[in-house]
Order: sequence, then C-alpha cells, then structure tokens
Amino acid sequence: MGKEYSAGIHGGLQRISRLLAVILLLVSFTVPDLIINETASAAQITNRSLTITSAQASASSNYTFSFIPATTTAIVSVKVLS
Repeated sequence: MGKEYSAGIHGGLQRISRLLAVILLLVSFTVPDLIINETASAAQITNRSLTITSAQASASSNYTFSFIPATTTAIVSVKVLS
C-alpha cells in the first residue's frame, strides 16, 4: 500500500506542476499586453492622388502616390499594395 500511495502522490505532483507550467505560460503571454498600453489609430486618407507614367498594357510604369494626412500626428508606416 505504501508504493501505491507514493505513486499516487507522485502522479498528483506531476499534474500540479504541469498545470502550474500552463498557467505560467498563459500569464507570460497576457501580462505584456496589460502592461504596455499602446493604442493604434487610423483615419481615412481623403486627399490622395495616384499618377501612372504609362497607360499601355504590359508596359513598364512608375507610380507616384501622394496624400495629405488627416491628422498632424507622426506617421509610423504606410502600406501601399499594387
């Protein structure tokens, strides 16, 4: 009976240690989001233009894209897809 009892305790401790490892992993993923409070904002670009140097099919062209930002805050990045 002593071996069965110690095996049961050992199995229980393994389950508890696995559970604690999972909890620690989940906490390590969520805490940075709670601590670092960075908000992102976006606004529609209303004053914009696109100039293409050639209208011929299969021709090599240059694109000039210009816009006026909606706000005066710093622009960190712009993604243009063609």
